[in-house]
Amino acid sequence: MEAEGDAYASWESGQILSDRYRVRECVRQSGTCHLFRVEDIYRGSTHLVLRPSPRLLLKPGGKDWFEEYGQEVLAVPPHANLLTAERLVYAGELPFLLMEDAEGKGWDSAIIDGDVTKLPRMLSVAIQVAQAVEWLHEHDRFHCNVKPANVLICTSKVAKFWKLGDRAGKTRAYASPEQLAGDAALTAATDVWSWAVSVLHMFVGIAAWPSGPQAPIAFRRYIHTGPVRKRIALMPASLAELLALCLKREPADRLQPMGRVVERLEVIHKALTGRTFRPAPASHAPAGSDGVHEPAGSEPAVSDDFELELDADGPTTQADEDDLDLELADLVEDDESSAMPIRFTDADHGKGEDEEDGPGPAAYENLKKRSRRNEPRSRGSRRNYPK
Repeated sequence: MEAEGDAYASWESGQILSDRYRVRECVRQSGTCHLFRVEDIYRGSTHLVLRPSPRLLLKPGGKDWFEEYGQEVLAVPPHANLLTAERLVYAGELPFLLMEDAEGKGWDSAIIDGDVTKLPRMLSVAIQVAQAVEWLHEHDRFHCNVKPANVLICTSKVAKFWKLGDRAGKTRAYASPEQLAGDAALTAATDVWSWAVSVLHMFVGIAAWPSGPQAPIAFRRYIHTGPVRKRIALMPASLAELLALCLKREPADRLQPMGRVVERLEVIHKALTGRTFRPAPASHAPAGSDGVHEPAGSEPAVSDDFELELDADGPTTQADEDDLDLELADLVEDDESSAMPIRFTDADHGKGEDEEDGPGPAAYENLKKRSRRNEPRSRGSRRNYPK
C-alpha cells in the first residue's frame, strides 16, 4: 500500500495507481478536484478519474467530504450531458472516481479559443448544459456551481459536466445573489441564475464582471455594444429575453423549473434552424454531431420592447457603473481581436435616454446593424428587421 503522504501528493505522468491504472495527463484542475486521464493496464482502456486536490486534502475532513461527494455523484443516474462515474477507487488512502473517458476541452477554454462563436453551436451548448441541470434537479440534486469551467466540450461536440458542485462551494463571477448573501436554503433557482450568467459569458466572450449580481449590468452593456471579441454571433432577441427572466434578483421570480428554460431554448433553436434539437448520446455521437444545423430562418438581435431588469444588489450608481465600464474597456484594449469599444456613446443611448430605464431604441438599432455583419445566415437569405 502506498504511503499516505505519497498518495495525497499530486500525480505525475507514468505513475501507477492501485497496481492497475497508469497516469497519462492532467486534464483539468479546480480548487477541490483534479481531473486526470489514466490507462487501465489490464484492459487497455482509458478513463478519466476525478481525485481530491492536494489543497482539499490539507483541510480537516477534506478526504471524508470527497468520499461523500463521490457517493452523491454515483447516485445520479447516467445522462448524456454528465460525465458518467463508474465507481469509487482507492490509491492507497486516496479516494478517486473512475469515470468514462472523453476527449475535449473546457467550455471556458472553448470560449477563449473561439470554438463557440457561431449561433447554432452556441445554442447547442446552452441547451445541453441546461438539460444536464434539469436532469440533476429531477433527481433532487442542485449543482450550485454551474460555470463554463465545470463543463467539458467533447470532440464529438457533446457538452458534459465533469464536476458537480455542492451547497458549500461557489464561484463569485457566476454565483447568485442569495449565494453571496450566505443563504443556506438554496434552491434550483440558483442554478438557473448561474446557467444564465454562463451563457452570457459565452456571448460576451469573457466573464467581465467581478461577481454574479453584477452580471445583469454587463448584460445591459452587451445589449448596447455587443461582444468583446470579434466573430462572436450576437444574441437573438428571444434568448436575451429568456436570460432576463433567469436573472431576476428574487429567486422566486426567475423562470423555473429548469425544464421550462429547456423548452424555451428548444423553441429558439427550432425557430433558427427549422429543426428540432436532438443531441446524440455521447457514446454514439459521431464527430461533429451535436444536433446543430445551419440556420434556416432569421431573427432580430433584440426586440424594440426588450428591457433588462437590473439586480438591486449590483452597482446602481453612475460612478459604479462607470467603473465597470472601465474594467470592460481595459479588457477590450488587451484583446487585439476586439471588434468594438465597450464605452457608451450618445448614439448608443438615444438622445435624452435615461440610462437607468434601460437601453433606448438607438442602442437596439445599433445592435441590429452589428447582427447583420456578425450573425450566421443561410446562403441566399436576407435578414428582415422590424423598423
